[in-house]
Amino acid sequence: MAILTRERLEALLQPGAGPCISLYLPTHRHHPGTEQDPIRFRHALREAERLLAGRHPEEEVRALLDPVAALPTTEFWRHQGDGLAVFRSRDVLEEFRLPLRVPELVVVAGSFHVRPLIRCLNSNERFFLLALSQGGAAVYHASLESLSRVLVPNLPESLAAFRGGGKYTRALSGVPSGRGRGGQRLNPAGGPEDSSDADLVEYFRAIDRALQRSLRQDDAPVILAGVEYYLPIYRRVTRLKRLADTSVSGSPDAMTESELGERARAAAEHVLRGSEERALAAYRRAAARGRARTDLDEIVRDARRGRIRRLFLAAGVRVWGTVDPTTGRVRRTAEQQGSHDDDVLDDVAEAVLRSGGEVLTLPRERMPDGVEVAAESS
Repeated sequence: MAILTRERLEALLQPGAGPCISLYLPTHRHHPGTEQDPIRFRHALREAERLLAGRHPEEEVRALLDPVAALPTTEFWRHQGDGLAVFRSRDVLEEFRLPLRVPELVVVAGSFHVRPLIRCLNSNERFFLLALSQGGAAVYHASLESLSRVLVPNLPESLAAFRGGGKYTRALSGVPSGRGRGGQRLNPAGGPEDSSDADLVEYFRAIDRALQRSLRQDDAPVILAGVEYYLPIYRRVTRLKRLADTSVSGSPDAMTESELGERARAAAEHVLRGSEERALAAYRRAAARGRARTDLDEIVRDARRGRIRRLFLAAGVRVWGTVDPTTGRVRRTAEQQGSHDDDVLDDVAEAVLRSGGEVLTLPRERMPDGVEVAAESS
């Protein structure tokens, strides 16, 4: 199952052959919630079939949905996060495990419905946690709600393996040896047990190179976790542009994943809220200069011209309907009536992202002026 990145989101935004099916489910990590997830998945497939019926022949519907129906296996459900997204068209079949809960939603339209994914990539909603240990670096994609391990190709397996021949994990492993598995732990005083600083520096540089390649298109902050001895050494060698000043001090090997996540979220909260406040302050400056928009028709027209710098969307709000291709006016409907309808706010968000703008999803109470949609135009 793929890990969501900005590059993968951009690939979903590329024009393709419709119809495009977007399926979202909130999922569970533990029993008894895990028993309900497969049932809800089957219900979502039936809803997709209903939305396709009448507009597409039965053989086309089966060709689209049968591969999706074949996805769930024991392995598929074993390592879920807090949300699941599945995308299907004639030439696309993608699944994503998500670090945030998403609404239970099925959309069939001419393009993929990506707003819940955008929220998962918002710089004010999520962060990465890098847990440093001699037994192996661990990387997590995290939010203020959850923590999920991330696959990072070419990440060094451990300091000992790196020293002994530069062995790498094929993907992110693992858990450093002591975390939840009773293995060797770091010196409780905070220093390395048997490595020179030179070895440690090269080990950290190798970790940093792997992260730079994996996160190069991602603007989420990165928070460090490790013993006090390690943190300044890594900060000296890193080239990560989004490394946060705040960190989690202490051996990750001595913490459970739950403890590590709790401490990381406490460290990340002010970093994430700072990003959000800067965006809202920029909107207020734009409003003072007459460059703020809250009328949906105006926002749609500016987005189609590539003139939206930052778009704010209220979480959970959808506007079903279509956009007139000539005038840009929005025709609203009470609900999704078939595969010809889409969430207009999703279409606007896609246009903003394609033109290089930023999209932020906020709780309604933190939206500018309390509106459902707002934009800062260029």
